[in-house]
Amino acid sequence: MKIIPRRMDPRRHVTAALGWAMLAVVAAAALLAGSLAGDAAEERVRADTERLLSLFAEQVQRAIAGELATRLAILQVAATQIAASGDRSHDALRRHVDAIGKGFPEFAWIGVTDSTGRVVAGTGGALEEADLSRQPWYLQAQRGPTLGEIHAATQMRPAGPEPMRVVDAAAPLAAVNGQQQGIVVAYLDWQWIERRLAELLRSLPTHRRIELLLADRNGTVLSGPPQWQRRSLRAADRGLADLSEGGAYLVRQVGPSEFPELAGLTWTVIVRQRADAALADARSVRRLVFGVVLLSGLLAAVVAIA
Repeated sequence: MKIIPRRMDPRRHVTAALGWAMLAVVAAAALLAGSLAGDAAEERVRADTERLLSLFAEQVQRAIAGELATRLAILQVAATQIAASGDRSHDALRRHVDAIGKGFPEFAWIGVTDSTGRVVAGTGGALEEADLSRQPWYLQAQRGPTLGEIHAATQMRPAGPEPMRVVDAAAPLAAVNGQQQGIVVAYLDWQWIERRLAELLRSLPTHRRIELLLADRNGTVLSGPPQWQRRSLRAADRGLADLSEGGAYLVRQVGPSEFPELAGLTWTVIVRQRADAALADARSVRRLVFGVVLLSGLLAAVVAIA
């Protein structure tokens, strides 16, 4: 049974041998050209994607910092108004904090402390008489506006099966004769921050599917894909966690920025995109170059054999 026509048998015809040799050379060249072109295209796309991811991370970092700075400014204005009014009665302070709570529902709770850190008025009467002087943010808040880390508001009645997660925000009341007069403190609802992060992610000027993670100063993931939430990025037994998941993702991150108006902000913003989606065009170039070179070689070989 003949596998190839007699005239294409390289053992019988010199032209056939030359044609087959040409085909082998062209196939090897196609592999090499496709590989080199694909590698170059992939490196360019990878670098461009990583630059874009870095830009997105910076945009999110600055946007969320701006949102938090605005909320701190609201507390500063409240502290100024309370100090200017001169009325430190319980009823007057309650009116102040209740009015802020109605105007800015992202504050799950707002209170005013005395000079010892005891809450003298709180929205809806919540946490009154509580001692906040041992909170990690308290000393910093006596010197200026500050943010604390996310925590469970265990002292507040939960709206669901789990305690509300909040971020502390605080601003000092104006000192009188050098004596600290107290602090205006608020719990920022973490769900509000999550919603703002989702809105920021949707607003990014891209059609790419981007994942956004937020980590605290200890490397614990505060927000992100379900499988990453509350995981540590700095597990002692594993070193740094592999956010690329073995190269499946392209990852860029922006560490805590130096915002003087946001003392206490220590979050790291991480953005990532699946590598197969990001590099799909470059890999298509590799296949296209290989196909074009190989097809040209086949045609040349057929002509030479014929």
